[in-house]
Amino acid sequence: AKESKPDRVGFEYYGSQSLGNYVQWPGMQDCDAYDPRYRPWYAAAASGPKDVVLVIDCSGSMSGERNRLAQAAAKLVVNTLTSADYVTIVKYSSSAYSYKSTLVKATDATKTDLKAWIDTNIDASGTTNFRAAFEKAWEVVDATTTSSGCNRIMLFLSDGEPNAWDADDYAAVAKKSASYSPPMHLLTYGLGEGADPTVLKGIACGSSGIYYSVTESTISDTMASYFQVLAPMLEPCKLRWTRYKDYYTGQQLLGACLASFELESANSATSCNGGLSGLGENGDSRVPKLIGVGCVDMNLVVDLGPALGQPGYPEAGTLRAHPEWKDFWAKVESDMAVCPRIELTTGQMETLRGEAGGASAMCGAEEVKKATEEVVLTFTASGSVSDYSDTSGLQQKIATAAGVDKSRVTISVVAASVIITATIAVPADTTAVAVQESLSSTLGTVATATAVLGITVESAPDMTTVKVQEEESSDSGLTDGEVAGIAIGATVGGVVLLVLVGLLLRSLLFKDAKPVFTCLEKSTAEAKAAPV
Repeated sequence: AKESKPDRVGFEYYGSQSLGNYVQWPGMQDCDAYDPRYRPWYAAAASGPKDVVLVIDCSGSMSGERNRLAQAAAKLVVNTLTSADYVTIVKYSSSAYSYKSTLVKATDATKTDLKAWIDTNIDASGTTNFRAAFEKAWEVVDATTTSSGCNRIMLFLSDGEPNAWDADDYAAVAKKSASYSPPMHLLTYGLGEGADPTVLKGIACGSSGIYYSVTESTISDTMASYFQVLAPMLEPCKLRWTRYKDYYTGQQLLGACLASFELESANSATSCNGGLSGLGENGDSRVPKLIGVGCVDMNLVVDLGPALGQPGYPEAGTLRAHPEWKDFWAKVESDMAVCPRIELTTGQMETLRGEAGGASAMCGAEEVKKATEEVVLTFTASGSVSDYSDTSGLQQKIATAAGVDKSRVTISVVAASVIITATIAVPADTTAVAVQESLSSTLGTVATATAVLGITVESAPDMTTVKVQEEESSDSGLTDGEVAGIAIGATVGGVVLLVLVGLLLRSLLFKDAKPVFTCLEKSTAEAKAAPV
């Protein structure tokens, strides 16, 4: 661009998700290790605003390599956070302690403090009290009044050997994680060779999460994989501004970034032109696959002036000296915090599990054989069947009341007044009696059911338990071993949106300034499809 000056610090750049490869312009010679996935600009575009709870096992069995892995993994996650995120860390052994009593904004100062806290507090002694860990984590989340307002994720790190854990604990964690809106996704990590996956995988399967195995050789790729879970939960083609310090010079930069996704074929539309439309709909278990993030720094085309948030009079010709600076920066901050959420289906979650760890990481097939009971909840509601054309909200509320994942609840609405039936597939880690008790305590009367479900309930819900006829096999692709749905009765490898063209500023008049993007998703898909 004609505005570019050689003495300005700023770059056009792209980082890949699968291997952490990186390319930038202008180029520079550097032999240091560098993984773009752990830079704030990458995380901002790949995962959007988020609440992050890091829960770290500090028991005696975590000594040596596992403790080093825990510290390294936690610091890698902290490095991915941006000022749009909120975070805390919980350490646990015989008891549990948290970094702060609430989630805190992930400013640069907070991230520096968190890493120092990890060095000081993540050690190895005592027993492995998973119950105390979750109690403290929920306590911190519940005490938080200001957060990202977007996706929630808990990263639970352990060697997988709790001193006590049973079916009631699985059900309690699943119920609590589902009670938040949006729900808390639990990603569990087995640290070190020989880590026991049994409990950790069970927790992840019950709480819309994924189990990962972490070793010293896989830690960078594994800890960056949480982007693969969060990226599909946001609408594609959303510009993310990110303010960060240059890795080499320490200068503050302002980048505009976009996440890029794999195309189905070279003939597919790009993610900005509807190429991801239909994924997850009508039983489709495909998931948008994040393959990288591309950015351009505004510093390439205009001097920002004094560091944002720092004292100093902006010189004429700099961005901060422009009369519309305040309006522009308000828009930037608004774009940084926006959260156009997409809810993943259970089939899509199972796809993500398979991509993360193959068949051993998946939950559905194993659980189908164990789900032998269903609780049927029936009640009469006011209105007509047409009033209940969208039962997604009702499905979630009943799931929360039952203490199960939303995917376990099937809603049927039929005429004759309005009779609503919710069929709940009982998870393998609990019992039909426990589900009924949970429902009774929450929806047992007309008054409580009306209040909790947000509809006018005219009769006290009736509950029965039925046996499910065991099928020889299942290929549903749904997690947690049930076919979930809503029946209304009475009737890549490669590809990127690369921000490498630049921000064109006309005399710094922001109403005329637009980020201009060149889309390489097509050309990359064509290259992938070309014969070798």
